Amino acid sequence: FETYELDQAPRPVVKTPPVYPYKARQEGVEGVVQVKILVREDGSVGEVLIVDSRASSGPKDVFDDAVLAAVPRWRFEPGKIAGKTVTSWVVTALHFKLNS
Repeated sequence: FETYELDQAPRPVVKTPPVYPYKARQEGVEGVVQVKILVREDGSVGEVLIVDSRASSGPKDVFDDAVLAAVPRWRFEPGKIAGKTVTSWVVTALHFKLNS
């Protein structure tokens, strides 16, 4: 199911942050990765698809591997339809920002 079809969208319970890529940190690169996540009925993550990647400089996909390593470890309160848990997709963005 897509989020708009649900009575209650999946909500993250455990969100392990991705590791900031060393080279990107050293070069001062910031960015954002938009992902589509398949949340199973038990709240575990099925698939993780990169929807869009952007970086302030360098290759735009510099953060993709970090996201693909972290997101599968996330856990969700699954989406619901009529009170029943269902497998569904959720879209979110992960921001990579350096501390000032």
